[in-house]
Amino acid sequence: MIQSVAYSASMAAFILDQLSEFDAISTKKMFGALAFYHHGVLFGAVMGDQFTLRALAEYESKYLAAGMQRHVISGRKQRMPYFEVPLGIIEDREALAEWVIAAYADAKHKA
Repeated sequence: MIQSVAYSASMAAFILDQLSEFDAISTKKMFGALAFYHHGVLFGAVMGDQFTLRALAEYESKYLAAGMQRHVISGRKQRMPYFEVPLGIIEDREALAEWVIAAYADAKHKA
C-alpha cells in the first residue's frame, strides 16, 4: 500500500507565486503530493511542506553540493529522485528560477 504524503497548500501557493513569470506551469495531485509541470514535463513537487525538484541520477551530485537532501518518505525503502529545496533558494525568486530551469531541462532531456 502506498502511503499518502499530503502537501502543504500554502507552500504550493507560494511556489506558484514565485514561478508566476514562467509560462505553462501546471500542477496535478499525485499520491498526496502536488506535482509541478512546465510544458507538460514533471520537474518538481510539493511533498508535505517541502518543495522538491526531480533530479536524474547523473545530476544528483549537483543537488547535494547545493545543500539539498534527497526527499524521504517514512516507511518507504525506494529512493525517490526528488531533492528538498532549501528555504533560502525558495525565497530567492531568481535562484529558484535557475534551479527550476535546470530541473526542467534535465527532465525534458530524459523524456
